[in-house]
Amino acid sequence: MFFVATDLDGTLLTSERVVTARAKNALEELRTAGGVVVLVTARPLRDALEVGAQTGADFLVCSGGAVHYDPARAAVVRSSVLGADRATGLISLLRQTFSGIRLGVDHLDRCDLDPGFDVGSPGAADVHASTPLRHVAEPAVKLIAQSPHLPVDRLAQAVRTLLGSSCAVAVPCSQFIDILPGGVHKALGLDALNPRALRTVAYGDMPSDLPMLRWADLSVATANAHPSVLAACDHVTAHHDRDGVAVHLESLLSTGS
Repeated sequence: MFFVATDLDGTLLTSERVVTARAKNALEELRTAGGVVVLVTARPLRDALEVGAQTGADFLVCSGGAVHYDPARAAVVRSSVLGADRATGLISLLRQTFSGIRLGVDHLDRCDLDPGFDVGSPGAADVHASTPLRHVAEPAVKLIAQSPHLPVDRLAQAVRTLLGSSCAVAVPCSQFIDILPGGVHKALGLDALNPRALRTVAYGDMPSDLPMLRWADLSVATANAHPSVLAACDHVTAHHDRDGVAVHLESLLSTGS
């Protein structure tokens, strides 16, 4: 049987950000047969809980690996944060370095955003400030950033060069990058969630999924995936709007391999 770790947006979810009946059925069949489902997403926990409930997920890894949530206990069991002073210092450094950069500060209960920050799909507790963010008063799960001058891949590389290993920088979507505590990524802690040592399968579409995909015994990209993900994966399934995860999972379950 299989331990399945799947990204949400661009992978399990359609462009309308829903889980299809076919996907739900495939995941239910997996769990009924003794498999495990873990949702691994850049979304904050508050924006992933409903999908977790819809899919019967055994565990949720949110905010790019920074927050681990156990639905059976209804509890956050692990969180990695940027201290308030560290987050404030990062904001100052990023503003000094990148002209026009727009920033957001994600907390467990909300995301504070610069005026004009385009998140693509607004979250449940996104709050646009009236002036650019300068000071962070409490620990942050992560920062998010976008530039009017640089696409996300180039911005991510520039921020990695600037910050080195002190922070982890990931590209979860085409709108912005994530800036996380050093060492945080989507594969963090997945081994501990698989005590039965089931065969691991990971599904993803964006560069932020690469640590999880490299960790898995079998890595699968949706057809719409970023070129770096398509190149890195063992298999390419159908587009996320054509039930790519369900198509591949059904095949796994029918053949057992």
